[in-house]
Amino acid sequence: MTEPQRTVRSEEMRRLDARATNEFKIPSLLLMENAGRSVAEEILKTGAEKIVVVCGKGNNGGDGFVAARHLHNHGRELEITLISAKADVKGDALVNLEIAQKMGIPVHVYDNVVRLRWERADLIVDAIFGIGLSKNVGEPYASAIEKINTLSSGGTTIVSIDVPSGLNADTGEVMGAAVRANITVTLACEKEGLRKGEGPRYAGRIVVGYISLPRSLMKGGF
Repeated sequence: MTEPQRTVRSEEMRRLDARATNEFKIPSLLLMENAGRSVAEEILKTGAEKIVVVCGKGNNGGDGFVAARHLHNHGRELEITLISAKADVKGDALVNLEIAQKMGIPVHVYDNVVRLRWERADLIVDAIFGIGLSKNVGEPYASAIEKINTLSSGGTTIVSIDVPSGLNADTGEVMGAAVRANITVTLACEKEGLRKGEGPRYAGRIVVGYISLPRSLMKGGF
């Protein structure tokens, strides 16, 4: 199932999300749940068994925590790498991180030792940055992205959530460093940057993930 198709810039997507929550009273936690489940459904189609979900501290990371939970429930061998202190995760993302931990999903804070564990994975989920990135990627994110791209070159499947981390969602510009994905599950609407600039080289195959925004909202104006 997919929403009616439209292509959006990041600010337009933020307004859609805000209207869904404020006008239609859809909890943002439910939107995150739908997003993560859509990502997990696409990953299950790949047949991957050993999966690492690499998460930032924001809502993109929250989508990753949800995806991890669904993949865990489907019996996948799975762990989460958090590129942040756990104390920095807030809001809906924190709710889903805590659920994942209570379910017994291993959560490791990023360091060089943890990074070596990624080499055992069949598939890596990129849930580091979403559409909100507005400056060049700094450390430790840049080194994590470099490692993901090295593994991609070696045959590991990379799935990015919404946009490849480090890619500008509006222009397709690489913000210092960006993940080279095999699949990008972009949420609700395709982001303009996936088709502009460097976007086509970094996004791989683009899938629009269903998050259940109201049909009237998707077909109307912003």
